[in-house]
Amino acid sequence: MKPQEAVVKETRNIAVGTAVLVAIMYAVYAIVGRLDANVLLGGLYAGVVAVLNFFALGMTVQNAVDGIQSEDEAQSKNARSRVQLSYSMRTLAVFGLAVLAIAVLKLDPLASLLPLLFPRITIAVMSIKSHVSSKGSEKE
Repeated sequence: MKPQEAVVKETRNIAVGTAVLVAIMYAVYAIVGRLDANVLLGGLYAGVVAVLNFFALGMTVQNAVDGIQSEDEAQSKNARSRVQLSYSMRTLAVFGLAVLAIAVLKLDPLASLLPLLFPRITIAVMSIKSHVSSKGSEKE
């Protein structure tokens, strides 16, 4: 199934936010004198995993919405089950990829885990920004 424009747009926003936060993380590592190849690769690796996880979430929700909009009750329940299964599988996959990065590839643990939180931070910042801009437009 082809991703809808909303999924592509939000994934792009998450990718940009994650990239900015990874760059800030790199700057902090550089300031404390710990920036090395394992940090660079860990941040890149985890940033890509985080964005792909978000995209997979978007596609799952897109498919589920298509299923829920049908009037068939069984199909609607099936869509909800698929979302729950997808969440579990994506969580397991992200955990496995994090273990791979740290235990097998020997990437910096913090740099390999921290970017997995960056989509949530990006969403929070976008929400605050949207809330503030809507408050500003109400005053006008």
